[in-house]
Amino acid sequence: MRKNLLFLFVLALGICYSFAKEDVTKPQTPIQGEISGFLTADKSPYLVEATLTVPQGKALILDAGVTLLFTPGSGIDVAGGSFAIAGQEGNPVILKSATDARWNGISITGEMSADLQDFQIENAEIGLAIENGAADIRNVSIDNSLENAIFTKNAAISIENARLTNSKGVGLRISSGTDIDVLQASFEKNRIGVVAEGNADIALRETSLKDNEIGVLDLGAKLNMVKSDIQKNKIGFVSENIPTDDIKNSVTQNQENFSSDAENLKNTLANAPENPNAQQFSYSIYSGFDNTKKEKWNLSGNIALQVGYHLVRTRKNHTGDIWVSDKDSVLQNERYENYFQIPGLFGNLGAYLKMESRRAETRSCTAAGTACSPQGKVRSGRYPPRDPRGQTLISKIKSRLTGKPGRRLFCICFFE
Repeated sequence: MRKNLLFLFVLALGICYSFAKEDVTKPQTPIQGEISGFLTADKSPYLVEATLTVPQGKALILDAGVTLLFTPGSGIDVAGGSFAIAGQEGNPVILKSATDARWNGISITGEMSADLQDFQIENAEIGLAIENGAADIRNVSIDNSLENAIFTKNAAISIENARLTNSKGVGLRISSGTDIDVLQASFEKNRIGVVAEGNADIALRETSLKDNEIGVLDLGAKLNMVKSDIQKNKIGFVSENIPTDDIKNSVTQNQENFSSDAENLKNTLANAPENPNAQQFSYSIYSGFDNTKKEKWNLSGNIALQVGYHLVRTRKNHTGDIWVSDKDSVLQNERYENYFQIPGLFGNLGAYLKMESRRAETRSCTAAGTACSPQGKVRSGRYPPRDPRGQTLISKIKSRLTGKPGRRLFCICFFE
């Protein structure tokens, strides 16, 4: 009898445990394709069945606490839209594989700067790829990437408090045309910590590179290091050029501090990723984004022109005497001389011109610092980042051109 009771008790515990386990396992929310609005923690985890795309005019925001599980071959492709990861300290956004296979990662292109904070990326082919785009990245951890944890090309990037680890290829690959500032980052156990190539402009500040096979591979970029350390790597710094003093002071305690075998090491790098959507945008570290081919402006206003002749008539001498001055004499009934006003033709030109970007009309939600949800409701917040080009461009130009006496040209032009 006691054995039967014990058996029933154990069976009841097993059933309770089974129900309890099922209760705490949240169902997955499947998503795929073109997407906009907010992904919120109450519907997390999300199962990404096919690549998510964020086109121009759309905005995608990942709220704190959201987990995205990616099927093989899927990822996030931001093709000109607004994108933000709004994690919080202690409540990050997590992006990782749904299976043991790798997922593509996140690719970003377009003039809308991505705002990415407090998030984790795991087991991606390339964690973040930013080409002809811009991003502000804070408090990020990217682990176990196959090719690059972060790849940049023709981009404006700011990175603060990043931890890039265990990349089979490169932790941070900075390709040509990138202007990047890295503050308080850590590169550990990567094949190569940082690759700097082309005409990139790079600042590594308070950054640590250790326990990598190669700390830094310099392929001709402009590299500045401030209060940074390249230590405990197999090879600290590889370059065909003579390193600057700030780099020399940063490279210590490696198995081999310096090497000039940059060309052979370059040949072992994976091919740079190609983003077909990036071709419609053009970014330069010297002039920023070139929008002349993509954006039309509406021009309206009015112009008024006034032309006249300034006729000056002085009064006559009715005193009955000859009026005499230091310079002249005026007989009776003759007109006095004009010493003060200048006769002649004149013109007045007034112009009011209004130049308005179509973005201010078609992206009113984004321009106002809000995002539109899929249901069409407007939700306020700091995301997506405000697009300064979406605002009405206001400047006033006043000029006064004065020609010969009696020929005055006055112009006031307003541009909005």
